Amino acid sequence: MEDTTPIDSSERWIDIDKLLTRNGNLVGPGFEPGPELREFLQQDCKLLCIGAGGLGCEILKDMALSGFVNIDVIDMDTIDVSNLNRQFLFRLQDVGKPKAVVAAERINARVPGANVTAHFGRIEDMPLQFYQEFTVIVLGLDSLEARRYMNSIACSLLEFDEEGNPDMSTIKPLVDGGTEGFKGHARVILPGVTPCFECTLWLFPPQTKFPLCTLAETPRTPAHCIEYAHLILWSQQRSHEEFDTDDEEHMQWVYSNALARAKQRPAVLGAHRLGVTFQLTQGVVKNIIPAIASTNAIVSAACVLEALKLITMCSTGLNNYMMYTGSQGIYTHTVAYERDPQCPVCSAGVEVVAPADSTLQQVIDLMLAHPQLGKMLAHPSVSYGSKQLYARGIYEEDSRPNLAKPVRELLEGDEPAALLTVNDKKLSASLRVRLRLKEPQQEVEALIQNVLSFPNMPARIHKLLPAITADINSMTRFTESMAAHFGKELTLCYIRKEPRLLNLDFDTVLNRCSSMRELLGIRDSDIPQMLRKCPRLLLADSQALKAAYDHIPRVIAFTPALVRALVTKYPPVLVMSPQRLAASVERLRQLCYTREEWARDFEGITPSLLAYFLRDATDQLMRLEYLASTGERPEWQLREVMKPAGRSFRSKLRNFGQWELRVKQRRAQAKAAAAAAQQQAAQQAEAAAIKAELLAVEEAGGGAGKQQQRQQQQQQ
Repeated sequence: MEDTTPIDSSERWIDIDKLLTRNGNLVGPGFEPGPELREFLQQDCKLLCIGAGGLGCEILKDMALSGFVNIDVIDMDTIDVSNLNRQFLFRLQDVGKPKAVVAAERINARVPGANVTAHFGRIEDMPLQFYQEFTVIVLGLDSLEARRYMNSIACSLLEFDEEGNPDMSTIKPLVDGGTEGFKGHARVILPGVTPCFECTLWLFPPQTKFPLCTLAETPRTPAHCIEYAHLILWSQQRSHEEFDTDDEEHMQWVYSNALARAKQRPAVLGAHRLGVTFQLTQGVVKNIIPAIASTNAIVSAACVLEALKLITMCSTGLNNYMMYTGSQGIYTHTVAYERDPQCPVCSAGVEVVAPADSTLQQVIDLMLAHPQLGKMLAHPSVSYGSKQLYARGIYEEDSRPNLAKPVRELLEGDEPAALLTVNDKKLSASLRVRLRLKEPQQEVEALIQNVLSFPNMPARIHKLLPAITADINSMTRFTESMAAHFGKELTLCYIRKEPRLLNLDFDTVLNRCSSMRELLGIRDSDIPQMLRKCPRLLLADSQALKAAYDHIPRVIAFTPALVRALVTKYPPVLVMSPQRLAASVERLRQLCYTREEWARDFEGITPSLLAYFLRDATDQLMRLEYLASTGERPEWQLREVMKPAGRSFRSKLRNFGQWELRVKQRRAQAKAAAAAAQQQAAQQAEAAAIKAELLAVEEAGGGAGKQQQRQQQQQQ
């Protein structure tokens, strides 16, 4: 039934007015209650909803029913029959029509006063000025690439002052929602204030990939057959065409060929009830996870509520990521992730340090070699303010002579720092680069700063910095020789992981590499990758490495070939203390012999599995101890216990986390008690020593008195 209450009726918005016209203890900073807030929502405020799918339909509905009037929606998809089970704004007669257009029409028809404007097209086709019009942008996307694009758009609108502080008036807030089955998230992004997508890109899991040999030779699931048609057959039979996941003819071609492939493998169809279907083909090729309507509704409510709080400050906002899980009950968790100050997208500019006499070409090469910028750039164009230093395309011929000129000359000033603007075809918006020019005597300091100013640098690395005692000249010679021998990228990697290498000289490095080659029987080409895994090997002399290598067969019954394989898989084993290695393997042996299957696995343990164990022995031993003490999962082999990632392992064993916490607490208490007992024993020993010393002094004093008394008696 449609709501016919006029939009300006106070009765209709009584619940919203309770939030906007009354003060409270939970309001946000600067909140001023009053009826003008609802007037702003309905007259001046303008929202953009990106996506009109399962989550987008819910967001549009919640926006219109929360008092927002001026709403725009953009989506490039058309309605499919499979959408109708959860995207409630669409009907059967709408199949084939643009989602954005139909969704806007439905909201305008059902909610009086709503003014939803539809845009049928790609977000990349809209100009930057289009996004500047909106107060808040709410994302209801199902693609990481689209999220990163909108993140770069919002961050490109941000401006900074001379000190690198963000101009709050230029912040374009993003509210992002995402769902995956019974899981979902909502997050608030304030560019320059809270972490953006690039700052927390690690939150998104990698896409599932299949080995090509499995697809081509031994397909075991319908997904293998689909990917065979998608990745292999397409490139063989239609290599002249670019595959488009939104082209129905392309999807039908993949489906028919995958079905034919599955029919050639009866075991695939026999083992899986449904086999290859068109819906499964779409899901595998587009990496689609089935959507749940209730999850969409919950995440949408959180997103629209955060948008309302951002605009009115009627309540304290989310800080800054909310996770929802509904597979087993209802669980939400809020995390305040930290912003990366060196983020290439949302920071005031990524710092690049260059020698003072560098040319523009050398500066561009430094950008391409930068650990963050290098992943985002291919053929950059560079400008300084309104001056174009180097441009691709039609202006390349005019600006090419600048590549050979000193960058200080192009900047026309003696300032040691400059803010450059970098553009590239791979970028959706320009990047800011803070160039710092260093004099020759400061080049090594600049190199060290470039190396160590890496995001999320572990604290253990910072503790090593005071151990760098070499002078500037020796560090210069060392880094130049290392870069010439191993390459600049590997040299930076080595020093980043082990700054104490700067204390060495290059001849020592060559000698120790030669010792490793002779000890392990490996090729020269294998050494750089071993050092990438553990550059600390260069700090150990040949005798120490030989002793550690000879100690391994005493700990575990490995042949020389297996020892070499273990060292190749896990080089840090050569710099582990012998006591720690022996204790870890002995504890592993004890736990494995609690189960017959594990004992057999341990007797035939491979270097690969032992290396996996040594990478995180504490966690692996905790897993084995839990299963041995509780008797859970008796069917699991040793590999099945060690191999899963920590989150995956804990999801399979619900009680493991609580048990692990209790064990750690008990061990911490026992350690504290032992330390207290040791301290008490030391105090008692010290007190006993003082008492004995006093007695000795007293006895010495008493003996002197008796001797004096005897002398007096003799005189009398």
